[in-house]
Amino acid sequence: MRILLSFILAISLQASMISTTSMLVKKQEGFSKYLYIDSGGYSIGYGTNLTGGLSKVEANWLLQHRLKMAYIKLTNYSWFRIQNKTRKIALVDLTYNLGLPRLLKFKAFIWCLNNGYYHGAANALKHSLWYSQVGLRAKTIYNMIYKGK
Repeated sequence: MRILLSFILAISLQASMISTTSMLVKKQEGFSKYLYIDSGGYSIGYGTNLTGGLSKVEANWLLQHRLKMAYIKLTNYSWFRIQNKTRKIALVDLTYNLGLPRLLKFKAFIWCLNNGYYHGAANALKHSLWYSQVGLRAKTIYNMIYKGK
């Protein structure tokens, strides 16, 4: 029991220390939404140095976070909410790839989705510049939208 309490106390102190250090770093570094060059190379955010790249764990966390944000944004649109799971996955992928502002410019595609005209929606994608730029990804998304499976 004593070992467990020591362990819990150590974790609590560590979390407190990290929290305090985080506030200090934020104050000292400031925030930059965009990549910038500093004395250590390329940085972003609160001085996160990217010169050495990202670990797979960091890249996976960022991917998961961005996909969740895309999903949350899409839930504001009825044409998204009425889709089945496969089409929703395709739409989250499209939003991750294009960004929501660019996806919203696909007016014919969205109209077709909203009206259950999936062949037309898939063809609207197929005749876009995006389709010719992304290779196999485009064929995969096309089939997901068209077939819904």
